Amino acid sequence: MSLLDKFKNWADLRLRKSQIKILYQNQCAVEFLMGVHQTFLEAKMTNDATALSELVALKGFVNDAIISLTYKTCLEDPASAQLLQINNILKLNYAAINEGQRLSRAQFGMPSGDLVDFAKRFAPAAGWELLSDNEWDGMVHRALESLKT
Repeated sequence: MSLLDKFKNWADLRLRKSQIKILYQNQCAVEFLMGVHQTFLEAKMTNDATALSELVALKGFVNDAIISLTYKTCLEDPASAQLLQINNILKLNYAAINEGQRLSRAQFGMPSGDLVDFAKRFAPAAGWELLSDNEWDGMVHRALESLKT
């Protein structure tokens, strides 16, 4: 194996890890946000199901990408760009919910210091460096389960 091949393998592994990280964040965030929006609908805090249907579409794309990554070393550039765009959308949604919670707590004189930002909320408990095959297997399992529903 030449030095160039070793570098390419290293670069591909690094890209794969970054794609798994963003897929992990996106899958966790979209599932969380879907639950929040579903609760809003059931509590009649909103009657607009548009946000929930958009999250369902994002979930489908993320889960398709997870399944696709099980067969490939890395996702193609267009898919990576789409995942980054989805991540930004999810961050904005989560930030809006966090801000609503902060304002609500402030209104009732409650502290809001325990509200967690997006990056911390949707990270593996053991940290990114210790993201294991178990987490990846769980991601793939949830992606496959969503195909059944």
